[in-house]
Amino acid sequence: MQVRTQLTAPLLTLPGAGPTVPVVNSRGLTTEVNVPDPASSPPAGDLAFLVHHEGDDVAVAVRDTDPGGTTGAYLASGERFAIEAREAIPLGHKIALRDLAEDENVTEYGVLIGLTRRPIQAGTLVHTHNLRSARWRSSV
Repeated sequence: MQVRTQLTAPLLTLPGAGPTVPVVNSRGLTTEVNVPDPASSPPAGDLAFLVHHEGDDVAVAVRDTDPGGTTGAYLASGERFAIEAREAIPLGHKIALRDLAEDENVTEYGVLIGLTRRPIQAGTLVHTHNLRSARWRSSV
């Protein structure tokens, strides 16, 4: 006997939010993201990155993303923006939204998350190879 279980999570609906956008990762798992759909925004189906807080230096991939032009959105406002990924960014990993210098503070969620180990170009992967955690300020 085969048992099939479907896991669902409640969708966070923001005041004034518009339609939901299905985002499918490389494993075929779908997540519904609720963002407004202003006429001037890039197409919803291209959504690849979410920024947690206005002014953050990084966005998080909501699906596996290949190099090239794609779309991001700000979680709070739903405002969308175009971004050029310079390399593949895996689901759940961070992309630099602007050029970052060596030893520069990096913010996510509106708070300091780390310090760059080397310069990071906008559109590239931000991970442990080029970011040192803010929790361990004295780490090498």
